[in-house]
Amino acid sequence: MHCLVGGLYLGGLTFVLATTILPKLVEMLDAPIWIKSLAPTLLIIGFSIPGPFTAHFIERLVRVKPLLLLTGIFQRLPYLVAGIMLLCSAGRGMLALYAVILAQLISGLIGGSTLTGWQELIVKTVPAERRASMFAIRNIISGVIGILAGWFIAFLLGAFPGVYGFGILHLVCFGLLVLSYIFFAMIRETHQPARDTAQHTSLSGNLRGIPGIIMANKQIRNYIAAVFTACGFYMIVPFLSPHALAVTGRENSYLGVLVLSQMIGAILGNIVSGLAGDKVGAKPALIGSRILMAAMCIWVVFARDTWEFTAIFFLLGASTYGLRVAHMAFSTEIVPFQKRSTCLAIIMFTSAPGLIAAGTISATLLKYWDSFAATVIGADFSKQVNSFTAMALASCASILLSAVIVSRVKDPRGRKAVDCRS
Repeated sequence: MHCLVGGLYLGGLTFVLATTILPKLVEMLDAPIWIKSLAPTLLIIGFSIPGPFTAHFIERLVRVKPLLLLTGIFQRLPYLVAGIMLLCSAGRGMLALYAVILAQLISGLIGGSTLTGWQELIVKTVPAERRASMFAIRNIISGVIGILAGWFIAFLLGAFPGVYGFGILHLVCFGLLVLSYIFFAMIRETHQPARDTAQHTSLSGNLRGIPGIIMANKQIRNYIAAVFTACGFYMIVPFLSPHALAVTGRENSYLGVLVLSQMIGAILGNIVSGLAGDKVGAKPALIGSRILMAAMCIWVVFARDTWEFTAIFFLLGASTYGLRVAHMAFSTEIVPFQKRSTCLAIIMFTSAPGLIAAGTISATLLKYWDSFAATVIGADFSKQVNSFTAMALASCASILLSAVIVSRVKDPRGRKAVDCRS
């Protein structure tokens, strides 16, 4: 059931895919540079922030599903609002832009407030040796839906190339999110022994304990550094689909082809990452996915033909979805039972400053690099290494550094996770 719920939820989001559809939409809505740089990451940022502030409450709960059912309603509603606003405003003014951006952020914040509770539910109901494949299967289901979404997007944006078509995509997304909620309500939460009440702390106590958890445990400290530096990949992601359309001269309907290719790559990445996670642990997939991302950053600088961008988005899907499977499995394995929610929240929270930093750097490069390079280095250099190339190279360097750091984290498979406090 978890596979179906997650597949429908993630599949619904492919209709407004943050890495492909959303960047072009915010460009059409005349978004400022900083919004363009952050738009594809707002959902992830939203999911990342609340965890440390709610983990202490989640850890006290014997049953987490009732809370997840409540927040799940409000987590999905913003996409309905955004769809209606896009249809009604026809892209005029800033109203549609605010609706689209806030849909991502608000949905993320609400979902993130109970994300560790959902992770608790996964741990309760899915055996450790099957979690990697479970995450893979749910993503494969979303990939299949995404392939169908690609065909639908190509048709819809061909028929309605303006903002109206993107409004319909948001409504379709909302419909699948509602369907995922219905199936989630059918999941039965199994009993798990209660935690030691001596481990329970208040919000202030939990927050005060976070620095100690990070400094006392090398495993978590190294993995946090790896997660932070991996966020550098999102310096280039917000500009991939607009760049592909600009270079190839294709219409918005080509976005459907890019989504289709990305989802085929996602299926392959999930299969490989899931099988590897079950057989040898998630660490090889963590490193391999990062290497694919680095290769993609280099290739996109030189790509000129339609087939090249189609292949690049295939790599984007394979690497990001493969990384997602490996990360979710690996992070649950390196943290202990007693402080699991807090430790997972710390790891997840790391993405927020990392993604904000990536967006800030990319916006700065986009705005100032060309003039800086022409003035300081020379006009010829600025023509050869423009702002897009600079962002791609910076992303490549950051993701390779992340791969090196991951290689230093010990694989927990086959041994008991170390206590966060020891």
